[in-house]
Amino acid sequence: MMPGRTMRILFLLVLISFAVADAPAGSQTGDSPIYDECASLCSSLTGKERVECIRMCVNSKRRSSPRVESDVKKRMSECEDICSAYTGVEKIKCIRICLDRNKPARPGREEIIKDTEDPCESRCGVLSGSLKDKCMLKCRREHKFEYQDQSKSKKK
Repeated sequence: MMPGRTMRILFLLVLISFAVADAPAGSQTGDSPIYDECASLCSSLTGKERVECIRMCVNSKRRSSPRVESDVKKRMSECEDICSAYTGVEKIKCIRICLDRNKPARPGREEIIKDTEDPCESRCGVLSGSLKDKCMLKCRREHKFEYQDQSKSKKK
C-alpha cells in the first residue's frame, strides 16, 4: 500500500512542477518590473530552460541594481530642487551654498580622543575604592608609553 501511495505523490509533484514551469510570465512573482523584463528576454526558451533563464536574470539584475541612494546624492538632488529657479553661475553658487549648509558636521579631535576606550579603565572598572586605584596605577605603569603618546597628540 505504501509504494503505490508514494508513487501517486511523486506523480503529482512532477505534474505540479511542469505546470509551474509552463505558467505565464506574470503569474509567478506578482508582476515585478525586473521579472517582466527578464521574462521578455527569456521568451524564446520553454520549460525548465526558461525558468532557469528567468531565475538567473532576476538574480543578476537584483545584485547589480543600486541598493540605496547615497546621502551625497540625496543632498545634491535636494539642493538642485531648491536652486531650480536660478540659472547659470547663480545656480552653481546656490547649489554650493546649499551643500555647504547641509553638510554633516565632522566630529572634533577632542570628541574622537574621548571616544577611544582607556584599556586600564576597562580592565579595572569592575573594582572599587583602593583596589581600583592600585589597579589603575599598576596598569598605567605597564602601559606608560601608550599614555605618553596620547598626551603628545593632545598637545598638538
